[in-house]
Amino acid sequence: MNIRFYETFILLVKLGNFSRTAEQMNATQPAINGRINALEDYFNVKLYDKGKKPFQLTPEGKVVFQYAKRIVDLDDELKASLTKREFSGTIRIGAIEIVTIAWLPDFIRKLQSECQGINVEITTGTVAELVPRLKNDEFEIVFVVGGPHRYDVDSVNLCTFAMGWFANPRYFNVTETLDVRELSNFPIVLSSQKTSTFPYIKEYFSLHGVEDVFLDTQSVKVDCVTSVPTALSMVKSGLGVMPAPTALLLNEMRAGDIARLPVRQELPSVHVSACFKGKNRSPMIEQVLRIARECAGDYAKTVPERLVWT
Repeated sequence: MNIRFYETFILLVKLGNFSRTAEQMNATQPAINGRINALEDYFNVKLYDKGKKPFQLTPEGKVVFQYAKRIVDLDDELKASLTKREFSGTIRIGAIEIVTIAWLPDFIRKLQSECQGINVEITTGTVAELVPRLKNDEFEIVFVVGGPHRYDVDSVNLCTFAMGWFANPRYFNVTETLDVRELSNFPIVLSSQKTSTFPYIKEYFSLHGVEDVFLDTQSVKVDCVTSVPTALSMVKSGLGVMPAPTALLLNEMRAGDIARLPVRQELPSVHVSACFKGKNRSPMIEQVLRIARECAGDYAKTVPERLVWT
């Protein structure tokens, strides 16, 4: 049985949705259905109850799910054992701020441990800065926001972050659900227009019929800052509201410095991908991709369910 079919089944169970599974695996929904049907035919069981919503495993499906996870884990361990080797040379990696805050330190430690002899150069920046430099062969690999193949280079999905709106509860009412139009009346703190966040938020408002939030002629002002910590500092001071991955703000939420704003129109989740040029795909790149996937997965396990997933 193809290991990819087990991986598909595991992701489907996590997401509970065929279309979202297809999106994350860069496949069509019929292809996902075909993989699940192949598993059912192979084991001669029904893996999920097709007549129930939300997605629900059958008793047999639960058993297959547990073994599938073990099979995939063993496959990863085997690959790691076979690919652990001495490398030489330098690998240049670019990373956006979300990755830097979330799991980049663990990634660097693991990379140095498993790829001894390699020199690692890490550069942080925005998508607009990193992707062109990748195309110009200034990086071997970059970690950026965007689904697979969005930037006309090879890529693999690493993880997905749930997003939310946040504000200081001492200055904003965080108990009543807002409409997006009401939200647009607040000062919105964003990173610079060169980041992936700016067009993402602009598209969000546009999708829900709010086109004037970014116009200088309107009363709403968008403060463009250089980093997530700077934006967070402004929000904690009560100067506005901000969109952000929920997982990155858990400590501030526990301390009561910020809280999630309940907005009726939810922000779409954001995908983090590893992008690279196909011609540069080498054993070293394969090792980096594997370690990045593992570190993203390990990070997802440290936060509450449904805030980050792989």
